[in-house]
Amino acid sequence: MVGLLPVIAHGNQPAAAPKVEPDVADGPAETAPWQGFVLTRSASRFFLWGDVDRCRVAESDDAASILQDALDRFARSGGGRVEIRQGRFPIARTLELPPSVSVVGAGRATVFEMTPELARTGGPIFQARQTDRIVLADFACVGAPGAADASAIVLDGCGASVVRCVMAHRFPGCGIWLKGHSFANRLEDNFTSRNGRAGILVGQTSSGRGGRFVPNTISGCLSYAEDGHGFEFEGAICQNLVNCTAYLPGGDGIYMHRSTSSLVSGCRVFMGARNGITIEDTHELNVTGNIIGWNTGENIRLDHCVWGTVTGNEFIDSGGRKAPQISVHLRRGTKSVQITGNAIFNWHDNQVMAGGILEESDCLENQITNNVINYYRDFPVRSQGVGSVAAFNLALPHAYGPPNAPNVPNVKPEDIRLHLDIDDSRAKAEQIADSTAKTHHDRLPFTPRAPRRLHLRACRLRLDRPSNSTRWTTKRSAKSSIPPHRTTPHRSRHNRVIRSSLSPPLRP
Repeated sequence: MVGLLPVIAHGNQPAAAPKVEPDVADGPAETAPWQGFVLTRSASRFFLWGDVDRCRVAESDDAASILQDALDRFARSGGGRVEIRQGRFPIARTLELPPSVSVVGAGRATVFEMTPELARTGGPIFQARQTDRIVLADFACVGAPGAADASAIVLDGCGASVVRCVMAHRFPGCGIWLKGHSFANRLEDNFTSRNGRAGILVGQTSSGRGGRFVPNTISGCLSYAEDGHGFEFEGAICQNLVNCTAYLPGGDGIYMHRSTSSLVSGCRVFMGARNGITIEDTHELNVTGNIIGWNTGENIRLDHCVWGTVTGNEFIDSGGRKAPQISVHLRRGTKSVQITGNAIFNWHDNQVMAGGILEESDCLENQITNNVINYYRDFPVRSQGVGSVAAFNLALPHAYGPPNAPNVPNVKPEDIRLHLDIDDSRAKAEQIADSTAKTHHDRLPFTPRAPRRLHLRACRLRLDRPSNSTRWTTKRSAKSSIPPHRTTPHRSRHNRVIRSSLSPPLRP
């Protein structure tokens, strides 16, 4: 027997002969009904072990066959758990998941590889149909060129299941796909990248076995440099997208169409090739508390939407480094939507935005209030809808710099190198940081050094020049008994403190 295996979990085990080769040298072919399985690899052979009696149950040269055999045993007994140890496991056929099973890996060290044969058939690596209470966690899936819908994980009509800490990379279709009125599922802390259609796709969720309009929740997921969209919702009802990130998507960061009553909150979308968020033919939308920026297209586009709120977001650098764009765009009959309390701005060293908020004339009865629009070319707010209200918006046509570090350069897209494609990403990041620091140092009239402690009770700070200046001044309190050399880190004849972005912050 190869090593000792820990006790991991319990699952029911029937008394039935395995479909793959049983091993009688190290223990009985049948294992006790109260234990689960551990799958390991040695060279080109795969071994299935009992996780309690530590006996080898079966072995095979086909990873998919031996894993499916373990799942089938649990299907007959009511569920259980399979732990997959570290290694690469080629999957040549789709693995069908029965109810109440858990497939848990050893993190990114457990890799399921889709073979070209499976990719050509369009079959996913894992598939569950009309089953519940499934857990997939802590492993990676890698795709191969093939059919357009070939994906890593497909849950079709499933409920109360969890996909957690799974990586899905380079699939022609999606990383994770919920469809067929799946309900009450949770996708948590997953990482998807370079997938053809979308990192995560939620489609056709309305009425099913779980009832009507039972939400699924997607939280803490990162979509990294997808070839398609970051997150896509198609015909989805009552979905929650919370605390997720779409970075460098080839399509839209978040694309929602023909959907209803969905929430997008606490998310970040940036450096996308198209719009940050596109919502089409959708009603009852809620987009709140997100940071959307530096996308080549518009930051958010509402196209034929009814009822909704877009509130408390930051919309930054619309158009990216390409042509100037509108930041917030309402079009094609969008109505009864509230655009309120958003910060809409472009950085001073980026291009100017074409306009802040545009409501086209075919829209009606929208409310656009209490937004701040900074650094625009044509207009801050242009509301042309019938019966719409636009009021109390603050328009600032000039560009602002950052508050404490003037002339900070914005990194160019060509300077960003994908972590998935190179090994020296840390060195590249340090190189960019060093060049930025050198640029600041060259602009300063002195070599910055760490200041002494500044006693704020004896002085007050004020900025005596615009944001291009690095000079700060202090004034001693009239009742202060602390001598001047105790109140300023860099003393001069005028008691002036010269600060830069490289100096540590002043502490009381």
